[in-house]
Amino acid sequence: MKTPPCPICHKTTNAVVLNENFFGYLSGTFFPIFSCKDCKHQYTDLTTNVETLYEKIYAKTAPGYERYYRYAQEVLTDKNPLLYLSSQEAAYYPIYNFLKNKKGLNVLEVGSGLGYTTYAVNQSGNTCTGIDISADAVEKANKRFGKHFHTATLDGFKKQSEEKFDLIIATELIEHLQDPTQFVGEAETLLKPGGTLLITTPNKCFYPSDAVWQTDLPPVHFQWFSPQSLQKLGEKVGLTYAEVSYQNSHIRQNTLLEWFYWRKPHYTNHQLFEESAPTVVKRSMIANIIKTIAESSLVMSLCNAYYKKANSRNFPITAGLFQKAANE
Repeated sequence: MKTPPCPICHKTTNAVVLNENFFGYLSGTFFPIFSCKDCKHQYTDLTTNVETLYEKIYAKTAPGYERYYRYAQEVLTDKNPLLYLSSQEAAYYPIYNFLKNKKGLNVLEVGSGLGYTTYAVNQSGNTCTGIDISADAVEKANKRFGKHFHTATLDGFKKQSEEKFDLIIATELIEHLQDPTQFVGEAETLLKPGGTLLITTPNKCFYPSDAVWQTDLPPVHFQWFSPQSLQKLGEKVGLTYAEVSYQNSHIRQNTLLEWFYWRKPHYTNHQLFEESAPTVVKRSMIANIIKTIAESSLVMSLCNAYYKKANSRNFPITAGLFQKAANE
């Protein structure tokens, strides 16, 4: 099998095939998995068309994304919606941490989905616009949260608007993209001098070193990043990179559950979606036992203590701040 170049460094010299036929998100589909030893990055076939897949996700028919509908409802009743989101999942904590003492920033959220993060940022005293490729998601967001959302890719939005931003947010987005280097380069052009691009993504370094693909199944995710590959991505486009620390965070997500649940490939929650059949979720008996224990109140207390000392290298999510030079 011919190995495509790494989407970060664009080299093939250190790229290897880890698995030629790894199972995909759609039942009956299989994808090759590649690894770049230089970038500490893993990726799959980058040529797959996923346009219709995201319409199914936002239509609430795909497994693994139901919580987004809950967030979209609950932010409307919470006094501090950004703090609420940051307590639910590690992906939202860096946004809260960055904005908690800031007001009046002009913010763009790329991949705004159902709109709850854009809404939460607007409620924090900043001005936020959301863009998403799903017309259905944008329509739902505009109805629920007001006319702050546009159906567009980042490149398409850039062509429509000359607006510049203090902060661009991309939470759990870059792993879905076929060309992350192009995305970060396009985001850089929309930043004001001194502006920041904030990216969160599943962290490859949290899992066993021999793991093939323990993130959402392809082609939902095309990329699996490490903090090292995020840093190389920033260097590639000339942005200064800094990892986000999770020390003293207040997230309720159970890290211990994550750690045990993903120790071996057969613990993986295989979420398969069939066009004309119900969702099939396969989970091992051992994984279910671990899940029950890990969700106990005692273990959750231990996890809360763990979060006080966590950093982005031993955390299920890695987050980075990519800063543009102030004199540009």
